[in-house]
Amino acid sequence: MEKVTGKCNDTAIFVYEGHVYHIDKRCNGIYRCASRRILKCYAVLVSNQDETYTLKTSHNHPSNETMLQEIELKQEMLQISRETIMKPKDIFDMVCRR
Repeated sequence: MEKVTGKCNDTAIFVYEGHVYHIDKRCNGIYRCASRRILKCYAVLVSNQDETYTLKTSHNHPSNETMLQEIELKQEMLQISRETIMKPKDIFDMVCRR
């Protein structure tokens, strides 16, 4: 499970086996699919005591094995756009060449 900074301050998203999850603040150790509203995916991932994870409800959409890389690239592009006055296309080209 990879923890990645979310869009808003003090938030995080979690990537596990190609799916993105949000932590359920009502219950400890429960993660819900980030596509819950958009795709009506009610997948639930549960954290076990031995630091493993169990998928209690399956996803209704395929996984994306490059999801973590996509999120990291988006975050890098956003950071560069905040720090420079480069055009979006130039930022995209620069980040994608790496």
